[in-house]
Amino acid sequence: MRAVADFSRDLAKRLPYPLFLRVFLRTNQVRERSAEALIQRCGVPLLRPGVLEAGKTSDVLFVLGSGPSINRISPERWRAIAQHDSAGLNFWLFHPFVPRFYFFESIGDFEPGYNEFLAVAGRRAADYREVIKVVTFVHGSGQQTFGQVFQGDQNFYAASALQTPARNEREIGFAIEYLARRGAFDAGAGRQPFFKHASSLSLMISVATCMGYKKIVLCGVDLKTQEYFYQDPKLFPEGAKLETAPRAQVHATQVAQEWLVPISIVLERLREQVLKPRGIELYVEHRGSVLWPAIEEAPEALFAGVAPVSSR
Repeated sequence: MRAVADFSRDLAKRLPYPLFLRVFLRTNQVRERSAEALIQRCGVPLLRPGVLEAGKTSDVLFVLGSGPSINRISPERWRAIAQHDSAGLNFWLFHPFVPRFYFFESIGDFEPGYNEFLAVAGRRAADYREVIKVVTFVHGSGQQTFGQVFQGDQNFYAASALQTPARNEREIGFAIEYLARRGAFDAGAGRQPFFKHASSLSLMISVATCMGYKKIVLCGVDLKTQEYFYQDPKLFPEGAKLETAPRAQVHATQVAQEWLVPISIVLERLREQVLKPRGIELYVEHRGSVLWPAIEEAPEALFAGVAPVSSR
């Protein structure tokens, strides 16, 4: 993201944002070709149209984040979640619940958690054999990660993410509207690159929209601190010492930076400009999330064991 920020900073000094965005998107096409070449060298197939849709069994998607509230979800709720579709993100591999989909960002060996990620991915490879797995944000420094993880797995793909730069709510709103007009959120989950800003959470909302889900429930998306479910020493001794940032620090995706808008604002814009016009409902699993009450708590009926509506 630093290279994007440097490019954005220099260009934005001279251009109004609408024009800057168009130039950025054109320039990003060159970067995507470079990423695709790297993917091909590692032998990971690009995500193609129809792959994600083939694994879809419900109109409800539970997005599984890494906040500590994950450890407070009751067994009854887990059974209900298992009846619908679910997507684990990044370090979700530490959790025993196996989702239908798994998305992770490729990381380099210089980044926090690199060795721990490779280790847990190796241990869980057999458990995730039938899970559709997608690696995103592929770049040179992450080659070792997605080159080693899930080797030979027929359900492992790579996808590109468009890390759209913006400095404030007005600009991210313009970007989302512009990309929506260009079909970035239309049906067909093979469409790439997927919109992303601030975190994998925004990418997952983009993917879920393209897949046609009617309800999206955010689980473990607490966003208060940098504390994670797998750091509980009693429940997850293997992940308890993993530190990617000071635990008491405000969650990084909630801190405004030069070219990053807080994720809560991004989700609000996505909900108003993309989800609502398509009749898609967005919820949080619990009220402890920073996103509540702006985003409502999921209705209890979603956890009542109602059989999922088939999308096939």
